[in-house]
Amino acid sequence: MDNLENNDYETVILTREQALIYYGVESSKPFEINAYLANAGEMLRHAREHRKISVELLGDKINLGPEIIRQIEANRYQGIGGEAFIKGYINLIARELDADGEPVLKVYEALKRRDEHSPGEYVKTRKHDPWGSIVILSILGAAVLIAIVVYYFRYSMVLEESTNRLEKKLHDTEIYSLDELSDTYGPSFSTPRKANNYESELETGQLTLRAKAQTWIEIVDNHGIVIYRDLVNANQTFEFLGNPPYYLTIEDGKAIDLAYQGQTIDFSDALDSEGMARFRLGDF
Repeated sequence: MDNLENNDYETVILTREQALIYYGVESSKPFEINAYLANAGEMLRHAREHRKISVELLGDKINLGPEIIRQIEANRYQGIGGEAFIKGYINLIARELDADGEPVLKVYEALKRRDEHSPGEYVKTRKHDPWGSIVILSILGAAVLIAIVVYYFRYSMVLEESTNRLEKKLHDTEIYSLDELSDTYGPSFSTPRKANNYESELETGQLTLRAKAQTWIEIVDNHGIVIYRDLVNANQTFEFLGNPPYYLTIEDGKAIDLAYQGQTIDFSDALDSEGMARFRLGDF
């Protein structure tokens, strides 16, 4: 047990620039962290936010799916691939963010070593009753499979019900052009243009959506491209970059918090009697 405690601390030294990028700390000297208590995914997320780059934009720059980036930032590596892929992605992300990937890799490897270390008592217990472990794992596997089947069945039912309800409500609307598309939407919302020269930032059309409850949404950009059309679940957050103005349909408008270009949008005026919202959002 003493050996385990002695190995419970592994130092990683960050330069002043690394401390600023990975932790937002203005350090006047090298910054020391405990690799076992650090968080590789959080370090990369802080670096991305320090550079003010969304997950989607970062994915476009390095040709990597946003979901993989989110998994790495959440330290979920199981479905990504082998060690070479994981370390390669970490290095690729850090390099694109103008950050040194070495400290993040040291933290990742230290935590991996710690997770692989098992106390002797635990190993002995596992060897004592191998069949019991197999039975437990089989039961857990069956329970997980049943839960997945039930979830997707329920998800399909809810999605079909929401789609049918919206199609019934909108069945008389036939759209042939973007001009006709804009005529079918209710109010238009925008944010004041900033008095600066960062026009490129305004043109990116950054859209952030946070769900407070499950609902169905559709987002179409000014080129007629469907950016998103699906259910969202409570506590999910999405970031989109497209060509504004956007055309939004939200089944339950009260279930969504919306921000455009970093500013909160109050679209309560767009709610109909059933709570559905249809509106335009962006620069016109």
